[in-house]
Amino acid sequence: MKKFKSLSTLLLLFSMAVLCYAQAKTGNYSQKLGGNKISDYKDAYGFLSSEEDRNSKLYKKLKSDAIYSSYEEHYANLMPIPDLTEIDTREEMAYFVTYICNAHMEASLLTESHEDTKNARQIINDAMMENAKKAARGLPYDTQIHFDPNKDAYMALINRVKNPYNSLYAEGQDIVIYQDAKNDEELSWLVDMINGGINRIVYNQFYSIILPACRDWYNSEECRQVQEIEDELIARARAEKIRKTPEWFVEGRKKELEIVTEYNRKNLAKLMKIIEPKVNEKKALLSLFIKADTEVDDLRANGKFSMDYVNAKVTTYGAVEVAFTSYYMWMSYLGSLPLVRTPVVPKVGERFLFY
Repeated sequence: MKKFKSLSTLLLLFSMAVLCYAQAKTGNYSQKLGGNKISDYKDAYGFLSSEEDRNSKLYKKLKSDAIYSSYEEHYANLMPIPDLTEIDTREEMAYFVTYICNAHMEASLLTESHEDTKNARQIINDAMMENAKKAARGLPYDTQIHFDPNKDAYMALINRVKNPYNSLYAEGQDIVIYQDAKNDEELSWLVDMINGGINRIVYNQFYSIILPACRDWYNSEECRQVQEIEDELIARARAEKIRKTPEWFVEGRKKELEIVTEYNRKNLAKLMKIIEPKVNEKKALLSLFIKADTEVDDLRANGKFSMDYVNAKVTTYGAVEVAFTSYYMWMSYLGSLPLVRTPVVPKVGERFLFY
């Protein structure tokens, strides 16, 4: 039993499915398990808007379950990269991307409240304003208001995360949008992506993995094998004029299913080679940023709030949350691969239909 199989009957948006125009609109049974345009890869599963997703009981529970008491605890419970057998159908991939990834990403940003830091900044700003008014009027004022014995230590922590954080932020901003498309084929892919764009690192793999995955099914050996099995099943069904689904028909469809899922896993494995190193890279950055964020609070201990502390804290927790977002975004890029539709496997004895 697959991890997500109990939810595979949900009609979910395969939100990052992509397919550029590949073949004529006509095709045999096996070819149509793929598709010839983007909509073929998601329309069959209906459309669920992000607002509907986020208001569903399922989504709210998934997000609630992923909210931990600290960054360290969330890190210890990071959602792992799924096994290919858990995401090798469109329904499972849609559930994984639309629900699992998004829920964990939102939960990571709710892990710690920053009200204390925000309040401290306001208190310090008010004190500095009052100090300036006193100085302007020639009244005694606090000459130590800017002094913090940990100033250099805070700055060292800021410098520790500065460069990796800037690189991470820049990567997240380097998005290819539909205006950058080189041709109509590429445009049809980019337009269908969420927010009309995709990370440039993923985009650079477009021609090498994603587009071939759209085109190759039509002429693949696997496609031929599935059609051969289906032709034999239908011919026998017609010859025997069956009205109830027999066991041999179910077994034939199961063979088709095995071929299709193996084909999907083969292509997912290619994309995983790109995704997995990036996800592990983000995990390493998370460890670095969370450690720095913890050290900021350790330095202050129960001491006063200072602007040096506030600046360091905003920098470190900002880096942590950007890294969490990047981690789950790279995980969700697995959904950028179009998957061949899995054959319908009827139950033995039910009314027979020529699907």
